[in-house]
Amino acid sequence: MREDFHATADPINVEYNEQRGKNPEKNHVFKNYMKYLESEILRCNANIALKEKHFEKAEQYKMKASQLIDEMLKEEKFLKPYLLPRAKRNQELLAN
Repeated sequence: MREDFHATADPINVEYNEQRGKNPEKNHVFKNYMKYLESEILRCNANIALKEKHFEKAEQYKMKASQLIDEMLKEEKFLKPYLLPRAKRNQELLAN
């Protein structure tokens, strides 16, 4: 999914990426979405590692995911209204 946003074969993606490069606000929004996706992947990896009893690896995944969420929340003005609650929910899940 992440790769789809960076695909150079799709003219729409190419145009979008060019435009976001010219618009700092859009670029921040895009980067926060990518951080959110990465944090979700890391949180899922942490859950898998816990089930497989790889506790140290799970903690590493959780710490990195939490770091990404913290970075996002520092730039709350660039979080769209539907992304902010997801980020906060992810943060709550990581705290447990």
